[in-house]
Amino acid sequence: MAAIRPCTGTTADWKAVEDTLILKEREIGVEIDTSGHYQIRQGDGKRNSLTCRLSSTMPVMRKY
Repeated sequence: MAAIRPCTGTTADWKAVEDTLILKEREIGVEIDTSGHYQIRQGDGKRNSLTCRLSSTMPVMRKY
């Protein structure tokens, strides 16, 4: 079974590489925005990471 390792970083991290980073087709990217939410994108192999369609948004999970 293959391990899933998404590209993960803050909004600032993603903006720093937005001109050069292209997510591969079906590659998952996880952006943690300034409000603490995860924004999950799926690459298409053509567009840069921040222009890929948003697949999901969810709050950060916290341990209790």
